[in-house]
Amino acid sequence: MDLNELQLTPEQKIFQLEKSVAQLSVLYSIAASITITTDADKVLELVLEKALDTLKAELGAIFFRNNQDLRLKVSRGGEGVFPSHIRLGIDNGIAAQVAQTGRALWIAQSGSHYTSLDTTVKKEYPVRSIICFPIKIDDKILGTIYIGRFSPEEFTEQEKWLLNVLANRASVAIESSRLYSELKTANEKLAGRVELANKELLQRMDELKSLYEVAQTMVASMNIDRILNIIIVKANQMACTNISTLRLLDEDSDELVIKASVGVKEEIIPLIPLKVGEGIVGEVAQTGMLQIAENLEKDKRFDYFPRELQRVSSEIVVPLKIGTRVIGVLVCASEEQMNFTSREVELLNSLAN
Repeated sequence: MDLNELQLTPEQKIFQLEKSVAQLSVLYSIAASITITTDADKVLELVLEKALDTLKAELGAIFFRNNQDLRLKVSRGGEGVFPSHIRLGIDNGIAAQVAQTGRALWIAQSGSHYTSLDTTVKKEYPVRSIICFPIKIDDKILGTIYIGRFSPEEFTEQEKWLLNVLANRASVAIESSRLYSELKTANEKLAGRVELANKELLQRMDELKSLYEVAQTMVASMNIDRILNIIIVKANQMACTNISTLRLLDEDSDELVIKASVGVKEEIIPLIPLKVGEGIVGEVAQTGMLQIAENLEKDKRFDYFPRELQRVSSEIVVPLKIGTRVIGVLVCASEEQMNFTSREVELLNSLAN
């Protein structure tokens, strides 16, 4: 036991005990706040408020280190007392020195004020006692907590211990907030991926259902017209288009004859005969290679089509083949210009097969 403590009167011992209980209560309230909130700013405000109240100080601030700068995060004790930006350096005040060295500093001087003690405070306030502790996680300095008192009374060892603990609590709050933010971001990304995967799964199920319906119709029906009509309707849906045709090759005339269509005006059908090798559709029938044309208004191969009667801006043309022999083409087109996705191309290929 300290000899000075033995010399204390009962009243002084009670006062010291009450002071210790008050300080422990402060630490408990801050620890509870860290536990129930993920908002670091609220905890830092509480830390500074409790520090000023417990240390009977008039001015205080918490600074964050940003590369070679200190930036004000929280302050109390008068508007405009602290600058909003402090460059980290030995000549820029006690808060900067502490952030640079990682070592706590305290100064008390009677008969003078802050201008002879420190340059951290912006306006001329009669600060005569200063204490500043680093806010650290392991060896990484996150910032500083700065306390100024108008009285020249030196800070006691117990007060230094308390502010050191409060600085540690501030670092816990900052780290907890960072971890929570990272966890929240990770959860949001994961939720987004799950939602996208579910969406793609549902889309894939719809696509497989469409292919299955076509296959079932082909098995159950010997009516070629009905089969072709179902195929063209499904193709139009899968490609997200509004104009589609299915042409079969007449080998005697070498003509690609429209056998089923969706969205094509009836009066246009007789006006758009095509032979193998003519236009984009004819090229596909000739080469057996799929083609995509996303700007038909400037494509010379589409000049045969009566644009004045019906607008067509983009199309995808898929060959219908048995082995290597082309027997027709599947055309999905849109009045508005569009970009066909790889998924749409894949689906139309599957449907054509």
